[in-house]
Amino acid sequence: MQAAKWINETDELPLKGTPESAVRLNEALKVIDKALTYDRSFAVAYVEQGRAKKRLSVLKDDAQLLRQALESIEIARTLDPQSDAALYNSACYKALLRKPIDEILGDLCTAVSLNPTLRFSAVKDGDLEWVRNTANERFDEALRC
Repeated sequence: MQAAKWINETDELPLKGTPESAVRLNEALKVIDKALTYDRSFAVAYVEQGRAKKRLSVLKDDAQLLRQALESIEIARTLDPQSDAALYNSACYKALLRKPIDEILGDLCTAVSLNPTLRFSAVKDGDLEWVRNTANERFDEALRC
């Protein structure tokens, strides 16, 4: 999916944090929205929509966009309850929104049980920093699911 490539590029230099990254993210959202007009059951598109909105929320310091990102992820989870990407991103966005730690750790544990390589991402992911610092041992337990 081209949109996913554009979204990933905005996390890397020279685009990271630039106005051009916002342009790319908005273009990705247009492509995703078009894909969803053809198939509202495409869980991966909702994950990518959430990822793009989350990145825009950081660029614009916009909590509403972050809440919209979580809504997209929740749709993806409904469509594909076994999506490790949806579960992991759910944990990240909930952490940024300071949702209940039990919810975050539950999502993270399930994501790691579906894809054990995610534990390596989780220990360094800035989105999960608050949870790592707040629920130290419980965070570590969630990574051992």
